[in-house]
Amino acid sequence: MRKSVLWFFILICFIFTGCSALITNQFKKSVFENEDLGNFRDLENRVTIKRNNYGIPFIDAQSINDLAFACGYIDAADRLSQMISLKLTSQGRLSEMGGKAFIDLTFSCVV
Repeated sequence: MRKSVLWFFILICFIFTGCSALITNQFKKSVFENEDLGNFRDLENRVTIKRNNYGIPFIDAQSINDLAFACGYIDAADRLSQMISLKLTSQGRLSEMGGKAFIDLTFSCVV
């Protein structure tokens, strides 16, 4: 029981402390500096996303709908693994992603 509580605490710490910021700094060169979202059919006008040296996105959009779409696109591009892990945690299926080490943690989250 103590081991599962420890794993749960570690998971919560990683989720809430922004472990994605560490990953972003580690793989800064893999983040696109400039993105053009002109190929999506849901957009009304051309949307460009520029990032500074720290990977912070700046969106240039003509309408609020295009801006909302671009915000969702950026969130998915930057934090997809976090969204998937939170979804699996809420469904009690975290061990599917983490393997046997997360079975106790998954059980403690469900119960």
